[in-house]
Amino acid sequence: MVLSWQDETRSTCTAERRRVLFHTCACLETSYEFLGVGGMYGFRRIRRSAPKAVAYAGPWQRGRAEKLWLLLINGQAR
Repeated sequence: MVLSWQDETRSTCTAERRRVLFHTCACLETSYEFLGVGGMYGFRRIRRSAPKAVAYAGPWQRGRAEKLWLLLINGQAR
């Protein structure tokens, strides 16, 4: 499954209101965060290679986001 990643500036919520609920290890070249705000959920992908890139996927309702999160961290979605 391929997720639709967009430049983070296009997300529907401001960075100040997001809550990181789950995350992968920040020591990896690419890390992911499961974000929640206002009853909607999405993911942030952070690539630390030069140039650093941050992208956002979502929003979804919690049930759908949790299923996609499991696919993502198990390598079945990208």
